[in-house]
Amino acid sequence: MSDPLLRVAGLRVAFGPREVLRGVEFALAAGESVALLGPNGSGKSTCLNAISGLTAIACGDVEVAGVRTSGWPVHRVVRHGVVQVSQSRDLFPDLSVEDNLRLGGHTRSAAEIESRFPEIYALFPRLDEQRRQVVRTLSGGEQQMVAIGRALMSRPRLLLLDEPSGGLSPQLVAETARTMTALRDRGVTMLLVEQNLGLALKAADRYLILRDGEVAEGGAVSALAGSYDDIVRAIYL
Repeated sequence: MSDPLLRVAGLRVAFGPREVLRGVEFALAAGESVALLGPNGSGKSTCLNAISGLTAIACGDVEVAGVRTSGWPVHRVVRHGVVQVSQSRDLFPDLSVEDNLRLGGHTRSAAEIESRFPEIYALFPRLDEQRRQVVRTLSGGEQQMVAIGRALMSRPRLLLLDEPSGGLSPQLVAETARTMTALRDRGVTMLLVEQNLGLALKAADRYLILRDGEVAEGGAVSALAGSYDDIVRAIYL
């Protein structure tokens, strides 16, 4: 990978005396979808938060499109094209679906924002039907669609997704999996944290396993040949 879109080198993050990330290193190419896997407490969400500027970095570097973004505030990271969808979704519950989506394009011109709606509604037809509906009245799965759609409004260079299937029913998990696969097929560069192994590997070209705050191993999803037993053992044993 000669010119990665994302490069993480020697990334260390600590909360008080507890070091959560201990020299994490990896890279993503433009258009690549990578699943970041690992047991609870391995540092997956912390890694996303460090890349997006939500968590302070003790040392190490994060580069996006050849620019060092380590230490930047969140709004500057977003303007550089890195957008995160957190587990809590962070929507505006008393605004409509369309207003929430529009806010996602705040770094773009008014004309660019309006031009994005057809593509977002094509990806999420249900949101097209509910564009005037107040977000707090939506189901959890529908709110997740709004959160992902809002992130896509700015045409991000890199989309960070933290547990997109968390708390959803099996039917909505399957729908989320289809959405993630569609985004990958459209060439959206994604770094995905997901406990649902089936969903994560369907949506990813490659996987990385975090263990004890370090990248323990990784590889191409295509090399797994549909058998996840080895990767489950690598994550949890």
